[in-house]
Amino acid sequence: MSKLLEEILYKILLILHLKILKQLRKKDLNLEDNKNIINHGKLRLDPTQLECEWDGKPLPDKLTTTEFLIVQELAKRPGNIKERSQLQEARSQHPESFGLYDHVGD
Repeated sequence: MSKLLEEILYKILLILHLKILKQLRKKDLNLEDNKNIINHGKLRLDPTQLECEWDGKPLPDKLTTTEFLIVQELAKRPGNIKERSQLQEARSQHPESFGLYDHVGD
């Protein structure tokens, strides 16, 4: 099998995996309380649905998974400086998240 074909199949499987996870998260939301919701001032994060609101309204553009994970990690302990390694660790818990280096500079 060619390398290109392997990469395409990998991406298709990853997309299918993400869609399944998304559906499972929707089902979990109906079963769980809002105990995972993060509120800080006007910011509200729902890690179960990867949704972010500001002042009670959804953001005009949905955050990517990586962007959401960065905001979530920063919102957990506002005012604390995070090192790149801490953000990478948060990202590593979500294999569907790519492109951390696009968001976190040296």
